[in-house]
Amino acid sequence: MFDPEFRRGAVPMASYRNLESICRGYPDWARERLQSKRAASLSLGDVSGTEWPLLGTVFLFWSVEQLQRDWQTRQFSGPAPVDIAHACLETGAALLADPTQADWVQRHWGDDYLHEKNLFYRMMLIAGLDSYERLTGNPHYQSLLREQVLGLSAELARSPTGLLEDYPHETYPVDILLAYAALQRTMQRLELPFEAFVAQSWRAFSGPVLDPATGLPGYLVDWQTGQPWQPARGVGQSAMLAFAPELWPERATDWFERYQQQFWQERFGIAGFREFRLGRIDHLYEFEVDAGPMVLGFGVGASALGLAAARANNRTDIAVALAAEGLALAWQTPDGTMLGPRLLSNLSDAPYLGESALLFVMTRPLPSRAQQPQPVPPIIWWGLLLGWLTSLAFLTSAVRQLIRLWRARSSAEEPASLWSL
Repeated sequence: MFDPEFRRGAVPMASYRNLESICRGYPDWARERLQSKRAASLSLGDVSGTEWPLLGTVFLFWSVEQLQRDWQTRQFSGPAPVDIAHACLETGAALLADPTQADWVQRHWGDDYLHEKNLFYRMMLIAGLDSYERLTGNPHYQSLLREQVLGLSAELARSPTGLLEDYPHETYPVDILLAYAALQRTMQRLELPFEAFVAQSWRAFSGPVLDPATGLPGYLVDWQTGQPWQPARGVGQSAMLAFAPELWPERATDWFERYQQQFWQERFGIAGFREFRLGRIDHLYEFEVDAGPMVLGFGVGASALGLAAARANNRTDIAVALAAEGLALAWQTPDGTMLGPRLLSNLSDAPYLGESALLFVMTRPLPSRAQQPQPVPPIIWWGLLLGWLTSLAFLTSAVRQLIRLWRARSSAEEPASLWSL
């Protein structure tokens, strides 16, 4: 919190420890998931069990890319992030390419699940395998990757609105924007023509798709007309703005300003993005599988991904505030585990999603750092104080148990175990 480089927008050193912590356990978890074929036994409605394992893997791969660049720029000593993550990259790529992990979308779309619609899954496949090849140089999955890039880009170009369904009767602009960004990156690296494709991509995020109340893209829309079925929401806007500058830099700046004006909130020493726009008095306290908890209107998902959006749009003031809150409330343990994000994950099917997502938002590239250290919200001191008091309570309890054990032994009583005390 006191590091001036962090408060100017640098990647926090905690992110390197977080990567090491994830990569101690992720490979074994991924191998077990592959071998158990558990993905084939999950229900269609189990979003966290079906989507989160793959989404967490993509977040992790994107994070390793940015940490590797940061490590090279700052010339740190010690092993490179790509070497630390070697086993994660190999097992993660195998997980992404495994057809069993796609069982839920196969049930939605049938045998053609890799060639028609099914945008969310295909976006993750492209983003993850492209990142894997960038990091390792291994072309093992390139034929699958190239097939998906050519097929999905052609399908989006043919769409009358530039939109496609994620699931039957479910179209989320946030996933579509991430697909356009992943396609642009991959097409450019594979030396495929992408300029015209990207130039027409804006049509999917303007016109009918805009929520009349905010002027921002709706959260859930009709893919054939673009008509919003749900209003603009924080988690969707934050995720889109984390990648929009790669596609349309000038438009992204205006978009972020509009988003900040209507969703940014500061209350009780807390700063963050709301899940629903300012003025809405409903949805103050809720929990949703995609958005996470909502407290006082603040959205955990909106604020977490809002950090990535702020960094991508060079808003260091907002980025530092959200990063400080994220670190203070994540409760990093001595081995590097982020306790808060771990508890918000699916501990059986996607235990590393929260930590990988936090790693991703902390490492999103920042065009330029602030000249002066930025202030942090007061809430972080309360978060740190809570952590210190909790630690003190555990230490006090341990000391009392040791004193009781010593007294028992000193009085020649039968030694008692710590567990019985």
